[in-house]
Amino acid sequence: MSKSIFNSFYQYLIENYRLPEDNQRNDVTWPKALLEHKQKAFEFFKTHGFPSTKQEDWKYTNLAGPLQQVFHIPANDTVADLKTAIANASIKDAHAYHIVLLNGKWQRELSDPLPDGVHFLDGKDALHHYYAEEYFASLADPTGVSLVAMNTAFIPAFNLLHIQKSTDRPLHIMHFYAANEPAFLPERLLLVAEESVQTQWIDTFHQLTSAPVFINYVAEQFLKEHVAMDIFLINQLPSSAVVFHHSETYLHSQSTYHHVNFSFPGAGFIRNNINARMQGSSSEANLWGLYLSGGQQLVDNHTIVDHQVASCNSNEWYKGILQDKSTGVFNGKIFVEKGAQKTNAFQKNNAILLSREATVHAKPQLEIFADDVKCSHGSTVGQMNEDALFYLRTRGLSELTARQLLIEAFAYDILSKVQNDAVAHHVMQLLRQHLHVESALPAGA
Repeated sequence: MSKSIFNSFYQYLIENYRLPEDNQRNDVTWPKALLEHKQKAFEFFKTHGFPSTKQEDWKYTNLAGPLQQVFHIPANDTVADLKTAIANASIKDAHAYHIVLLNGKWQRELSDPLPDGVHFLDGKDALHHYYAEEYFASLADPTGVSLVAMNTAFIPAFNLLHIQKSTDRPLHIMHFYAANEPAFLPERLLLVAEESVQTQWIDTFHQLTSAPVFINYVAEQFLKEHVAMDIFLINQLPSSAVVFHHSETYLHSQSTYHHVNFSFPGAGFIRNNINARMQGSSSEANLWGLYLSGGQQLVDNHTIVDHQVASCNSNEWYKGILQDKSTGVFNGKIFVEKGAQKTNAFQKNNAILLSREATVHAKPQLEIFADDVKCSHGSTVGQMNEDALFYLRTRGLSELTARQLLIEAFAYDILSKVQNDAVAHHVMQLLRQHLHVESALPAGA
């Protein structure tokens, strides 16, 4: 039996594939070296199709349902009124520099002027930047993951964020999506942070229209020596969205990477591949995640922390709160390569089920090829702690309030990792907005 899916959407993509130079809508010329990446990626996707549950990394995540309809490549650029959407998407008191994207295209006139040393490039400026040929499709290998290959093959262009100096305020990239019919919307970002840069970056995702969209977003991120970067990813997409997000981050010596991933009830299908690869000694990667799921939503978080050199640290902690008939998946892998001595790696996954119909699949993994290391992992799945609930009720709290407090306490372990008070407060408000504790009460309560 085939380990891939070759459905009507796949056939549509194969029949409608065009290189940028053959597409009349494309107004930029791709360098030959980058076109070769696109051609190789297309051949890989053409051969491998969409992954199926026969593949180990997709064992609990079935794409056959979310991709059963045909998502069209938009024939024209989408026009949307973004001013109100930007105001609604802004995070109060974050004082961030806003970078606005619509279907992956930079809306320069609606974005804020960026501080000295920060450059956001699109179109020909990104394609012909000296870092494009060096890093594009080399961090996120288009011949390793079918949906990454799909992104590489079909993106009309990509954006490049080049950070040369530390920032005094966070950068907030607002991803807006809009379509009049079911649409395939690939998006790509290449980020390079120069030596000793310190910055925070907020990624938020929003949809403006009700038509189904398939969002395929790939981020390649290279952190040079002594970089300290915090990334806060907040997914607020609605049920009409199918989301595949893949980020690949390479860390050089003495760099520190904090990635905090939040998602909420809405998008029917979310798959996050969050990978960090430590290529320089004394670097540190911290991957934190919190998801609240609802309805029949599926949220799948796959992570890789790859210790390639000695004396590096990593910490990973993902928590899930599952409501209704939702499904959660966590698959975390820690690799300690041969020669990566003095590695310190920690991984933990916890999930709480607020409904008897919710499901979670957890698979923490360690692969260690060095002997002088300190590594640990663990996973727990359970329901509300009845002893803690009883204790709070003896203090005069209603059952509803007690359950609310326990869930917020469960989430606080991850929220406390957010080194930005405005973002932490914003996420807590979203948690309270989407959490329906009443459905978790026992019958007759």
